[in-house]
Amino acid sequence: MGNEISYPLKPFLVDENRDKFWDRCLLIIESLSSSMLRINSEPGFFTEVFSELKACAPQPATSTAATARVC
Repeated sequence: MGNEISYPLKPFLVDENRDKFWDRCLLIIESLSSSMLRINSEPGFFTEVFSELKACAPQPATSTAATARVC
């Protein structure tokens, strides 16, 4: 049999934080969904975002170049 997904016996959200969690999820979705659609539809924008993400990747320890990045 293949890999199975298992879930914790207790949910990771306690009742008093459940609404805050979903409110935050919806806020993120509402604020970024247009950018996500743009990434999917505009190759130039995808390349721009991908380049920014690559610039934020951890650099190898042997690198001596000190560059200021906002990640």
